[in-house]
Amino acid sequence: MSLSDEQYAVQDLVNRKVTSYYTSKDGVAVVRVFVKSIGRGDGVVVMGPSLGSGVLLPSNSNLIRPGKVVGIEINEEPCNLARRILTKLYTNVEVVCGGRL
Repeated sequence: MSLSDEQYAVQDLVNRKVTSYYTSKDGVAVVRVFVKSIGRGDGVVVMGPSLGSGVLLPSNSNLIRPGKVVGIEINEEPCNLARRILTKLYTNVEVVCGGRL
């Protein structure tokens, strides 16, 4: 699985003056190799700081299932966008806004 153009289009909805970075497709490929090396399992939890609007780590959630992905973002605007979208797309992704667990 790789990110679709539609998933990258979500980045256009985010104010770049507040959050200015998203991961390239090559970067996503590198992260997928790492996540695959972790393996699947009930106790697996992968945390991703700097979630942004939620493109990178949640796109790999199928590799972790039945484990869990926790994305953390301190900027409210992209975090709220990520929460709205990701909770509808994935059952094993949790979004934490504001930098507090």
